[in-house]
Amino acid sequence: MRWQPDSLVCAERGFGWDIGRDSAIDLVAQVPDAAATAFARIQQPAQCTGDRWSASMYLWHLVRRAADRDRAAAHREPRSGPGHHVLG
Repeated sequence: MRWQPDSLVCAERGFGWDIGRDSAIDLVAQVPDAAATAFARIQQPAQCTGDRWSASMYLWHLVRRAADRDRAAAHREPRSGPGHHVLG
């Protein structure tokens, strides 16, 4: 059985599940610039408070997770059928 969302939008991020392919690609392409802009606004990105991560630590965490996902995706067999689209 194919996974079906519980709602029309992602509960964690608020993105619509029905976003078109080109719109999704455009949105993902904006991430590096948006992250750089947000990160540049932080006065002390390496500063930690309490048990929390610093902005710098969190940014590198995201980079590492993205790299891990890319490596995992490179070793998976391509899927086909309804709902599976190849981006790129």
